Amino acid sequence: MNFLKAAGIVILLALLAGVGFVYSGQFDPAADAPHSRPVYWLMENLRHRGIESRVSGITVPDLQDPELLRSGA
Repeated sequence: MNFLKAAGIVILLALLAGVGFVYSGQFDPAADAPHSRPVYWLMENLRHRGIESRVSGITVPDLQDPELLRSGA
């Protein structure tokens, strides 16, 4: 039970920190302001993992198949 209580407190503190960050106005949303290294890391990993999880079941068709070429034209 102590573990659940501690986990709940950690989650609550993380949520409060996130809300505090949002309302603090510290994030610069300007398009010409460069992102920090952690933000670049987060965006790169989100993009990579998102693509990887969606393409795992896709098989590439034979791109030389004349019927496929005709249907694409």
